Amino acid sequence: MSESLETIVRLINEKNHSGLLDYVRTTPGDPNQLLTILYHLLALRHYAPALVLASHLQSGGFRHQIISLALAIGGVVFDQPEMETLGMADLALLADRLTPEQQDGTYTQIIVPVMKELLGECLRGQDTGRILKLLEIFKADVPRWREIFDPGTEPEPDPPAGPGMSWAGEWLGEENFLQVFWYYAAVACGVPIERNPTPGLTACHIRFTSRPGQARVLSGQGVESMRQGALLVQEYAEEMHRDFTPGVHYLEFSTLGQLRAIARFIREHPEEAEAIRRQGQACARERYGPDRLPGVVDGLARAVVERFAGMAGSRWLVLCEVEEALVLLGAIRSMAPHIGLRIQDRAAILADPARAEGVCCTDHEEVREWLVRDGGLAAERVIALAELRNLSCAPV
Repeated sequence: MSESLETIVRLINEKNHSGLLDYVRTTPGDPNQLLTILYHLLALRHYAPALVLASHLQSGGFRHQIISLALAIGGVVFDQPEMETLGMADLALLADRLTPEQQDGTYTQIIVPVMKELLGECLRGQDTGRILKLLEIFKADVPRWREIFDPGTEPEPDPPAGPGMSWAGEWLGEENFLQVFWYYAAVACGVPIERNPTPGLTACHIRFTSRPGQARVLSGQGVESMRQGALLVQEYAEEMHRDFTPGVHYLEFSTLGQLRAIARFIREHPEEAEAIRRQGQACARERYGPDRLPGVVDGLARAVVERFAGMAGSRWLVLCEVEEALVLLGAIRSMAPHIGLRIQDRAAILADPARAEGVCCTDHEEVREWLVRDGGLAAERVIALAELRNLSCAPV
């Protein structure tokens, strides 16, 4: 490590931000080395020194995506609108100049951990304005999400009265920051969504399937809402098409503009929306009704046992998200003991991985890595949710 780099690291560790600024101003250094340091500062969520270093580089005439990103994030975190504006000015342009590999690296190493941390603070403080500012930074720095979160037209300040959409299911938490963005972006655009933390009988039920790992995960709660009689409005998930048809059984969107169009459709064409609701309920009850449950569960249990026949305790299957894995919901818990399935909820497993018996299934890649790396579970005992679904026997 060079002497200058050692000094910079020491000042950062001491949280001596004024000393850091004085040092980089008066000491000649390699700009590329400073950019590398800035990258790692953001990755470690050291926002104050990152803002100091980015401001110095910007004032020196340097332009780079990581500089703009640090300025924008620092401006939001420390309530400095001028820094936020300076960073946002060309963030999208500079992000577009990165290679796909560089964009993916920034997304994984910086955007995901930063958004999780900052959105967690915003949710606890109910800071809607800051959440929307973070969304703008996210859109600018991650090109593929710009079109998805493009509202299409100006927000409707006073949307006509009509049925609202109940957003229920997973709680809005920083671990799944894309759902947070979806919810607040939709509300800001006039989509009539009301929070309802308990899924149940609602006129219209909306589900978001995006996950930070870029996958779209199908949740069993959407199917259950259809069975109970709600009109399902759901973000695109290819697996849903196996049993249901968009526009016939439920309404599907991939972009914010499409979601707004669906809201208008429901408001302006209630009879057509009602027909879709009835057809969705009939299909969901036919394919996932109580009379079909035993055969489906038994088929899945046999497939899992065959797949893991050589593993000790293979008759015990631990599912972190059992309802989502089987798309069968609450009824599975009462039947599980009779077919050799042991249910342990996700919170219990994360709190004490040693309690996990048999195979652990999760749809969260980060949780999967943690269970193997820090939880001490053998890698072959932690399988992806998609792999489990491939074993399941769908209703016929």
